[in-house]
Amino acid sequence: MDEKSMATQKKRSGSLRSIFLHADSVDMLLMTLGFLGAVGDGASMPVLLQVTGKIMNNIGGTSSVADAFSHSINKNAVFLCYVACGQWVTCFLGGF
Repeated sequence: MDEKSMATQKKRSGSLRSIFLHADSVDMLLMTLGFLGAVGDGASMPVLLQVTGKIMNNIGGTSSVADAFSHSINKNAVFLCYVACGQWVTCFLGGF
């Protein structure tokens, strides 16, 4: 290859900086929110699995006291709803 074709090859290949070359502050904000939403969405799955595992352990290890069993199931179910709401917000931010 001659030097001219190598120079054009280097010119064509972009860099990470080229993504932000024409971005203004609103674009930067939206990209940051999208990144944080994607990270939050990815991190929510292990949390959901852990809470679901706790619910399954509560069902499998039934106690003789029905109130304690009901309380622990309700506590984990409410936490599961909170995580689902948080996941909805982060999915929205990631897609927005």
